[in-house]
Amino acid sequence: MSSVIAFVPRSDLSAKENVANFVIACRATLTALGADLAFDSDVWDLTAHLKSKARRGVKRIYFSKFGSTRGNAEFPLEREFLDFAKSYIRFTYAVRPTASLSSRLLALQAVEAALFDAQGKADPTRLNVQALNRAAQFVDDRFEPSTRYQVGRELAALVEFMRRKRMLVVPVTWKNPLPRPAHTTRIGPGFEERRDRKLPSVHSLEAIAAIFRKATEASDVLVSSTCAVLCSAPDRISEVLLLPEVCEVTQTNSSTGQPMYGLRWFPAKGGPPQVKWAATVMADVLKEAVSKIRAQTNRARELARWYECNPGRLYLPEHLEHLRDAAALTMAKVHQIVFETDKPNGLLGGTWCRQHKLKMQKIEGRVYLSFNALEAFLLSLLPDGFPRADTTTGMKYSEMLFVVQRNALNVRKGTYRSVIQTVDSQNIMRRLSGDTVLNIFGRFGYFNADGTPISIRTHQFRHYLNTLAQAGGMGQVDIAFWSGRKSVMQNDAYDHVSGNDLLALAEAATGTSDSRTTAVAMRTFSLISRADWKKLGVEAGHTTEFGYCLHDFSMLPCQLHLDCINCDEQVCVKGDQVREANIRRQLSETRSLLEAAEAAYGDGAAGSNRWVEHQRTTLARLELLCSLLDSPDVQVGAAIKLSGINPPSKLQQSADRIRITRSQALS
Repeated sequence: MSSVIAFVPRSDLSAKENVANFVIACRATLTALGADLAFDSDVWDLTAHLKSKARRGVKRIYFSKFGSTRGNAEFPLEREFLDFAKSYIRFTYAVRPTASLSSRLLALQAVEAALFDAQGKADPTRLNVQALNRAAQFVDDRFEPSTRYQVGRELAALVEFMRRKRMLVVPVTWKNPLPRPAHTTRIGPGFEERRDRKLPSVHSLEAIAAIFRKATEASDVLVSSTCAVLCSAPDRISEVLLLPEVCEVTQTNSSTGQPMYGLRWFPAKGGPPQVKWAATVMADVLKEAVSKIRAQTNRARELARWYECNPGRLYLPEHLEHLRDAAALTMAKVHQIVFETDKPNGLLGGTWCRQHKLKMQKIEGRVYLSFNALEAFLLSLLPDGFPRADTTTGMKYSEMLFVVQRNALNVRKGTYRSVIQTVDSQNIMRRLSGDTVLNIFGRFGYFNADGTPISIRTHQFRHYLNTLAQAGGMGQVDIAFWSGRKSVMQNDAYDHVSGNDLLALAEAATGTSDSRTTAVAMRTFSLISRADWKKLGVEAGHTTEFGYCLHDFSMLPCQLHLDCINCDEQVCVKGDQVREANIRRQLSETRSLLEAAEAAYGDGAAGSNRWVEHQRTTLARLELLCSLLDSPDVQVGAAIKLSGINPPSKLQQSADRIRITRSQALS
């Protein structure tokens, strides 16, 4: 575990001295990003620390000049700024860990460039408003709105950190001038270009659907089935690739009696774990896709379970078990052990050994490899952290849906017999884009009108489904929950409904239309006028967790503090699936609360008798309400308002307090 230090600047030191002390502390004391971090190197290999849920491979950061080509360390940052930048990256990772340091590094690179451009040197203590504005301009000129905003936030965090730590000659405050990207313009070529870039084309969707039906090879089946899963719900590819093997959920809709099918999900960016139900039209497709994926990955899960039971040993099939512990394996036998093949090839086996620098022995002019050396090397290829695949959920490789034999998705390389790996997001993306032989569209004969292979990005499915939901009138909270987001504010970036689509929705709501047509799916609503509302004898109304509340807040605040079940102004509607589910969940929770209250009462806890009385009353009302919701005599759409409630009264509460006070005085 990395140590965390609290750097405390000294007020009696200059800004330069505080920066120097900060660098010393981060270089010598801090262990974030590894105690063995090569601090003085201009390239840091952080593969072991920057864990991405869907993307494996080497992860490096280059302390190079702003605008340098990715992966190019030829032009490092100015020396007087370089050590500070490294220290800031290391320190902030310790207190604000993240899976990507790109925005943080870009902010530092932009500041260094702005300082050098304005002052001829890159002294971090000389950072001022002019340099910050110049840095923001560099970022604004080079990147797209979403990246600009993120880097701007890091710029603001950087200057605030330096101000608090007394690292500036002249303390300054600065706010990010780069706005959060807003997609409010829905007409014109700019919108159409952005929409086309974010959404998959109709042609690409039709092509991937056809490939899903035609695919027979393992890699094609896995890629097309993954796309089918992404088309069923707005998921991130990282979430799909972390699905457990036992992920399917089947239930019966309590209101309609229809079967429901969905998958268990672990949202990647802070949303709570959930079951995402498939739309009726997609349920069979999703079920078939999961079945195909499971069939292609069963073998790898079996291998993972074998290794869990046999740590430190290499799996060998029964017909090769006699080779275990052999002192000298021929190259043909090496090839047969390593690769899934029935035609061992000594030439390929020898080439593989030389590529991986395995130490072979020469006997009578022929080369051999010991089984122990081969076993040790192949076991080293097992995934990091085996048998745990995800430290967040604790899921093992043997429990993952997306786990395959090594190279199973690479048509140009042989599949390893006894080594497994997870499916990397890059494995999927490479098969869906580019003009290489790996492009799944080109392999099946699907091309754009200009003859180039079709390309599609996995995140485009998420944009597509969100746009359909927006066009169909789904609520923003529902869209955020469906997409696994923490905030509805994030919905905007995925909303690509055009002006014509919005016009169609407005026409449907107002009852007007013209000759134009639209393919947008719409819902209709029955609205009533304010005059008709008044005729109902109801002065006010708002939605609640269980239905509707008729309380008029202009007259009096809520007297029950949201204890809606025990309120005479609560109305429930039969057929409201969401609120019916909330009522039934509340019934289950109340039973548990009553048991706890009765246990406390049995132990003599003070005041527990009042909790027992309250929970019994609440439970009785919930059971009565559920019986009415389940009754065939009550029609769907009926408004249910329970009677027999004594509403709270301020006058009665005051009278009770006076009575209690007098009785205490007399006693």
